[in-house]
Amino acid sequence: MKHVLLLILIITLTSYSQSILHVPSEYPTIQAGINAASNHDTVLVAPGVYYENIDFSGKNIVLGSNFLFTDDRTYISQTIIDGNQSGSIVSIANGEDSTCVLIGFTLQHGRRGIFCQNSSPIISNCIIKENSFFSHFDGGVGIECFNSSPTILRCAIIENSEISGIFGSGWAINLSSTTEIASPKIINTTIAWNEEISGGGIRSINSTPIIINCIIWNNGGVSLLSNQVQPVVVYSDVEGGWAGEGNIDSYPMFSDTLNGDFTLSENSPCIDAGTALYILNGDTILNFPTNTYDGLAPDMGFIESPYPLGINEGLNQPKKFILSQNYPNPFNPTTKIKFTIPSVGTSRYSGTVSVQLKVYDVLGNEVATLVNENKPAGSYEVEFDGTDLISGIYFYRIEAGSFIKTKKMILIK
Repeated sequence: MKHVLLLILIITLTSYSQSILHVPSEYPTIQAGINAASNHDTVLVAPGVYYENIDFSGKNIVLGSNFLFTDDRTYISQTIIDGNQSGSIVSIANGEDSTCVLIGFTLQHGRRGIFCQNSSPIISNCIIKENSFFSHFDGGVGIECFNSSPTILRCAIIENSEISGIFGSGWAINLSSTTEIASPKIINTTIAWNEEISGGGIRSINSTPIIINCIIWNNGGVSLLSNQVQPVVVYSDVEGGWAGEGNIDSYPMFSDTLNGDFTLSENSPCIDAGTALYILNGDTILNFPTNTYDGLAPDMGFIESPYPLGINEGLNQPKKFILSQNYPNPFNPTTKIKFTIPSVGTSRYSGTVSVQLKVYDVLGNEVATLVNENKPAGSYEVEFDGTDLISGIYFYRIEAGSFIKTKKMILIK
């Protein structure tokens, strides 16, 4: 069976949704929403801090923040499940399959971020931080997987710690299996600055994880530990090094770790260092469309670099095309859209690029042209005014030379 993983997979899953249950407007807690849901429903959680420990209870549902429908990453940090120093924040441990999705949350202050057992969920675009693990045995403080094969996509597992017990060590991710060899996939995930754990980054016992486009750095102990079954690690930045195609062992140059900013700085060696396509033994494991990343290749780590300005021929010129998420989003009635055009020649003023930036409704009808001209390298911002439009979902699309990208925005009146 071929495993084709696209970023759009997460959004595609929502098309199978039977119902959308809203928290807290319809259900006061996330667990209440889960309890009321049926398979293939979506539980949509509004921004806020929810002091809960939740259990999917065997249900194949989509649990998401507003990030699910907007692609606006600010919702990830605004939608928090706080474990209140008690147990696993999220449990997915009753046979859930890959139609079980957790997307767009910050999980903090539990004894563990996520516990998976006998399940294969998709865990996407989550920040798992500041959890504290009692190491009475070897285990994962960020994610613990037992007999499970989750897909972990674009997550950050950062600044978790260990409270020492009598035996065992804590790990950012712990993967183990007894009944059969599990095959988790960890893609474009940052596992870093989990300094106060004695184990390290990833422990894999009788499991064959496939690790692609990841950063594993400064995790207390070793970066990776496995028994006789070796993980597949490619196009990743692993502290201490790891044999594999495209791997590097270089300080990742995060923007500001002292203040919890684990985006990449403009000169990071992880920018454009990942891969969009990976095939293993004839199976396509990863196939990112070109409009899901910026530059020549995906970056390593959980988020594309927000710093497109780099050194080009000694000049501070943009080095890749960027179309940013509009802000604010949702909006009423105006919002701003930023985009970046890289240098197209060897000197600062050597050329321009034909740029079109247009807005469309959900039926594909063009409703506005915001830019239609040649532009030199630089960063730009335009305003879109939806005064004359009805509430709903709209798409803005840029075509600049060979670069084409579309993003979604929501007008609410």
